[in-house]
Amino acid sequence: MDEAEVLGDQICIMAEGRVQCCGTSLNLKTKFGIGYNLTLTKTEKTNFRDISAYMSDKLPEAILL
Repeated sequence: MDEAEVLGDQICIMAEGRVQCCGTSLNLKTKFGIGYNLTLTKTEKTNFRDISAYMSDKLPEAILL
């Protein structure tokens, strides 16, 4: 989706030779997107509990994968 967003203003998604949906990247992400993934890298000194508590406070709907 990111590459398509850079290359065009309108994006059409096809399956089995037929257009399934068409629109701007924002429109398609809003309608069909499932959210975002945030990847954090920790060092040996990083306190996982502090980071987990901070993320839970700022993004209560976030799910740890």
